[in-house]
Amino acid sequence: WFNFGQLHGHGDEDVPITVAVVRDDPRVKLVEGGKRTNASPVSGSLAVYLRSIVFDEVLQKTGRNSAIVLAGPGEFEDRWMSIRIEVRWETTQTGTIDIRLDGNKVFECLKCVTLPVYEEAAVRDGKKGEQAVSFQFGIYSWRLEDKAYLFAETEPPTVVAYYKNVSWKKK
Repeated sequence: WFNFGQLHGHGDEDVPITVAVVRDDPRVKLVEGGKRTNASPVSGSLAVYLRSIVFDEVLQKTGRNSAIVLAGPGEFEDRWMSIRIEVRWETTQTGTIDIRLDGNKVFECLKCVTLPVYEEAAVRDGKKGEQAVSFQFGIYSWRLEDKAYLFAETEPPTVVAYYKNVSWKKK
C-alpha cells in the first residue's frame, strides 16, 4: 500500500484523507455516485481514502475507509495528474469536501462531518491532544503489523512520484 499524501490529524487514528494505491482489504468500501457501497475497490487503483468521515455509518468507528477511485490499475502510471482536495473541517454536518481530478469533480459532500470527535481522536502515544490537521506528502509504504511476516523477506518495489506545484492553504 503506497501513500502519496495525507491530510493527517494530531492522533494516531486521525488520518481523515489519504491519496494511495489501493491494497486488497475487504474492509475498504468503494464510493460510487457519492454513496458508500458494499463493494471493494480494485487493488492497484489510485484512490482518495476517506477514513471514518463523511458517511454516517462510519463516523464513530475508527479505521473505516471509503475509497473514491481516481484511476484504475496502470492508468495513473507515467502521466501527470492534478488532484485538488478542498475541505472545510467541521465536527458537525457543516463541513464540505470537494475532490477534483484534472479539474473534473469526482466527489463532493456538502453538509458532512469532516472532523468527527470520537474517543480515539487526537490521541498520540496514549495522550489526548488538540484536534488539528496537517498536510503530509511523499511516498511511503505501510506494512501492516499483523501481516508483517508476509513482507519479512521481500523488499518493497521502487516507486517514483514527481510532485509539482504542491500547496497547502489554510483559509
